[in-house]
Amino acid sequence: MSHTIKVGVCDWSRFMSAGGFYPDDLPRAWELDYYSNEFETACINLSAIQAPLTLLQQWVEDLDDKFELFFRLERLDQVDLVKQLQQQTGVSISGLLLEHSMYHSFAHHESLLSPVAQSGMGANIRLIDVEDLWTPVSEKDNSLIALLPAPDDIRQCRSWIEQWLLQIKADHPSQDLTLWLDAASTSYSMLSECRTLVELMGH
Repeated sequence: MSHTIKVGVCDWSRFMSAGGFYPDDLPRAWELDYYSNEFETACINLSAIQAPLTLLQQWVEDLDDKFELFFRLERLDQVDLVKQLQQQTGVSISGLLLEHSMYHSFAHHESLLSPVAQSGMGANIRLIDVEDLWTPVSEKDNSLIALLPAPDDIRQCRSWIEQWLLQIKADHPSQDLTLWLDAASTSYSMLSECRTLVELMGH
């Protein structure tokens, strides 16, 4: 059975500010909803944005439940921010992307895990070590999320996707997968081409 691959960007705020995608007159509060009409996933780095909670609420409150929303966290206090955001908007959060040291702390100390596991944010929220993402350099085995730099061309993108899929073991035959392009180096046109490529590959 073919995997379903959701395509989007990691560090969405960089993509948001790069230009070339959003209409000039689009209100800032509508930008994530507008993005979600074309792409199926995004990871927002909370350390990279300077946005009040009210703007974060406006970004996420109208997202479809099928949209995969992740937050990248670098500090423990950001867990409380995400919890507050979910409680006030009811947004579905797919996962938290954590720096390696932070992930290690969450995984080994129940008192630190409790802000996520017992906060009411939902048991289905995935905790992901940033070092466990598949990249063309790391080629991590069995990683359900790939993070790609901007490819030289669409053929290189296809080659990377094929290499990544080879790492997915048979015990995940129909697991949904997430493909992010690094927003720091990715243009809207390349992201769109990658999205079309994934569809043509049957995912």
